[in-house]
Amino acid sequence: MNNGNIYSGKENQDTIGSFKECKIALNVVKLLRANEIDVRRVSLIQPNLRILTKKDGKLNWDILKKENTIDVQTDTAKFHVDFNSMKVKKLVIKEASISYQDMVSKLAIAIPKLNLNLSASDDKKQTVFKVDCTTEQMAVGSDIYKVVKDLKTYLKTDLVLNKTTRELKLSDTKLELNDIAFDLEGDFKKVPKEKKVSVNLKAFLKVPSLETLWLALPRKYLNIEDVDIDGLAQLELSTTGFWEVEVYQYLKEY
Repeated sequence: MNNGNIYSGKENQDTIGSFKECKIALNVVKLLRANEIDVRRVSLIQPNLRILTKKDGKLNWDILKKENTIDVQTDTAKFHVDFNSMKVKKLVIKEASISYQDMVSKLAIAIPKLNLNLSASDDKKQTVFKVDCTTEQMAVGSDIYKVVKDLKTYLKTDLVLNKTTRELKLSDTKLELNDIAFDLEGDFKKVPKEKKVSVNLKAFLKVPSLETLWLALPRKYLNIEDVDIDGLAQLELSTTGFWEVEVYQYLKEY
């Protein structure tokens, strides 16, 4: 499929995404016999995704949560798909552009360029998602003030979902922010009897010395070149909190 658009809402009034090219390899037998979409590989070239939290707190991208249905329009076809379930084993995204805006909190996130390789393996005890992702020129903030600008990231990790405890844990993780390396660990846990997911993440700076850290900083942010630096560097970033109903539903239903 080429030059497609994806819609949500009644009468397709909300465009949530588009793509230049999409290739899908799926299990035709399951689709015909059980109306199940079992996708072995999806490749998206230059997709553009627009995620919006509206003033009433509702998302424009929850098209697959309440109804198993999706609308797609391309240069040559327009179609509506209904299905019982959908599984994707491998997802490849090249040169994506993603924007998120929360009209309640005024938070805005822009990712002009993203590349992603995502694969999933499954057994009775757990599901493992292998993630390899890079972004460039990421910006985080509001319409008035940008907290983060021109951030380049690299993330490689295994996300392990325990089917019994419903805990999602990071494993074998590599994180780089503007070419500065971090160790990253953490987990996401369903809160008993509440529609919440607890989030615990920690990142540790992987730099043996202040001199190494200084050399790793982007030169465009520095006006001083001839500096003698000695000593050790230690930095820990952590976040603890809760995600509300939307994330809880996905973790519960997967």
